[in-house]
Amino acid sequence: MLLELTHVHKSYASPPVEVLRDINFQLADAEAVAIVGPSGSGKSTLLNMLGALDRPTQGTALFDGRDLAALTEPELAAIRNRQIGFIFQLHHLLPQCTVLENVLIPTLAGKPDAAARVRAGQLLTPLLSPMRCPSQKQFPISYQFSTIFTNLLGTTITFLTCLPARNDCTSA
Repeated sequence: MLLELTHVHKSYASPPVEVLRDINFQLADAEAVAIVGPSGSGKSTLLNMLGALDRPTQGTALFDGRDLAALTEPELAAIRNRQIGFIFQLHHLLPQCTVLENVLIPTLAGKPDAAARVRAGQLLTPLLSPMRCPSQKQFPISYQFSTIFTNLLGTTITFLTCLPARNDCTSA
């Protein structure tokens, strides 16, 4: 099982506000799942848990057989950098960087990778108009596309999560 939550609870603040209560969830390799629900139902909290951004207050969260609660922060960061892709609806690109540099930001945490730079250029070039190139500091592609390309650069991305920008999932 790629991802597994067993009897997961998540509470915040004092007095505790229980956001997730006794969640059991499994996701196998090559399986796709959509998590939907009304505002305040815990969708973002659940995605944060699945993406190793947060830990359960109670219960077990396993990623590829590893208990996320037992991992150190550097180990979690390595998993997030190499195995989990994140697409934020309000992803903010760095205006001082080119489109290509923005896409390559996650690769900065590891060893320099010339192949990633070439691959990013190959992914970006067809989407950019003939008048623009990936080295420009203009953003002719959407933020979401930039983030998707960032995630495609990793060779071992095993899980991709899209975190909503707003609580109301029915808003356009």
